[in-house]
Amino acid sequence: MKKQLCFFLSFAVTLVLLFVPMLSTASDYVTSTQDPRYRYAIQSDGTIHIVDVKLDDSVTRWIVPETLDGYTVSSASYYSGHNVREIVLPSSIKTLRARIYEVSPLKYIYLSEGLQTIEYRVNDTTDYIVIPSSVTFIAEKAFGWVGATPLPGHTSVPGHIVPMDGFTVYSFGNEVARAYAETDGHDYVDLNGFDRGDLDINGTVNMMDALTLYAISSGEDFGTPLERAMADSTKDGVIDTMDSLLTYRVVSG
Repeated sequence: MKKQLCFFLSFAVTLVLLFVPMLSTASDYVTSTQDPRYRYAIQSDGTIHIVDVKLDDSVTRWIVPETLDGYTVSSASYYSGHNVREIVLPSSIKTLRARIYEVSPLKYIYLSEGLQTIEYRVNDTTDYIVIPSSVTFIAEKAFGWVGATPLPGHTSVPGHIVPMDGFTVYSFGNEVARAYAETDGHDYVDLNGFDRGDLDINGTVNMMDALTLYAISSGEDFGTPLERAMADSTKDGVIDTMDSLLTYRVVSG
């Protein structure tokens, strides 16, 4: 009898050890008390992974928070929103997971220095991407691919994607970005070939560049990902009045 009881207890403990971790990992997305639009999961390293955010139709630029409820946001994988045209990621985001940015109006994705890994196909509506120097891995077909036109009589072609015409990958000499562009057949532009302050990369820093940079540094305009990448004339990671002043001095001689 004792042997049977011991066996039963041992078996019960084994079941608990097997199933409790599964239940806890499947669980327990937390709704943010700081901003209830967000749900997240706490990671083993104490950072959080955003699993969902519900944005109303008035939001056209989603600036992903760097912290929520005192936790650092280190990754994100999904969002809900119909009118978002720009997504700005903070430097705390180290990993892009899943196809979170697919939404018809989306025009720009702003990737920040600090991003390291792009794990999955991200978007099929933007026509270029600026890859930060910190990125060390880009998944196959992450950018610059679009769903194929459905065949007659079909509404979709699941899993069937084709390269976008004219898609361009920009970076400041990031060899991972260069290799990604070459492998996927996209155009690649090394921004090191242009002077900082040349916001439209036409080969000349002119008054239009200076005016655009001033508007960005003063907060009057946010700027495109390419403009913001080139606007940091001082290369200190911040777009401010010093960048604007330096560019104006270049223009004025």
